[in-house]
Amino acid sequence: MTSELERLVHDLRVHEEQVQLQQDQLTETQQLLEASRDRYADLYDYAPLPYVTLDRNGVIEDINLTGADLLGRARPLLAGRPSGSTWTRPIADVPGHMRAAAALYPR
Repeated sequence: MTSELERLVHDLRVHEEQVQLQQDQLTETQQLLEASRDRYADLYDYAPLPYVTLDRNGVIEDINLTGADLLGRARPLLAGRPSGSTWTRPIADVPGHMRAAAALYPR
């Protein structure tokens, strides 16, 4: 009986170590994913060109800071609105904005 109990305790400890290793791997993977998400969120938000994410119906899901600035509205006011209703401000300076953005990254 004692050897059976010792074997069960041993098996339990081995299983516990395996679970701890899996937990460590999951934690590391989660941290890497969060860092990657943060990096790409920063690239989207601070890009020199306007980016707008629309749903299938043309409703703004997200817009970067440059896009919101170009439209002259705060980002929270743009999210959830139909894209056609947001173009109230003339966007005549888009070519000038594009040139200014391109000048930031000369070849």
